[in-house]
Parts: sequence; C-alpha cells; structure tokens
Amino acid sequence: MVITRVGTVGERREIAIPVELLAESEKGNWEPVEFFHTVEHFTAMGDPIQTKFSGSKELDQALARYAKLKVSSSSFAKGYYRITAYP
Repeated sequence: MVITRVGTVGERREIAIPVELLAESEKGNWEPVEFFHTVEHFTAMGDPIQTKFSGSKELDQALARYAKLKVSSSSFAKGYYRITAYP
C-alpha cells in the first residue's frame, strides 16, 4: 500500500499489506485499489473515498478499513492523501 500526500513531492509512505487481510479476497488476482482520505489535526476525517475497485467487495472493504487505520495511526500532516493498494 502506498500513501502519498496530494500536491507535494516526496511525501510518500509504503506500508505492507498483511497476508491475513488479503485472505478477504475471493479471487487470487485483483485490480489495484485507490482511495482518497483527508487529514486534519493529525486525524483521519471520516472514511476513505474509494475511486478504483478490486472486483471483490469484501477485499475493498477490508482495504478501506486498513487504509483508515494506517492514516489514523501514522500522524500524517494536514492534507489530502491518495492511498493505492497493489496486488
């Protein structure tokens, strides 16, 4: 999973996706998934907005929960973030 602050250069974090989370997928192959998330006062605001889908609703939901957890627990600065999960 890659988390990048929109509108900046070099602010990028790579985070491994746990194998257990990938077990949520009913299919072995899936498309990259993309979310956008807003951070204010080092706090994730609401739920991530999904713009690209894997083809598995269960996997999309699990990745959204994981993305929110990582944004919430990583003390990101105020901004708008793109979160992309790759197979």
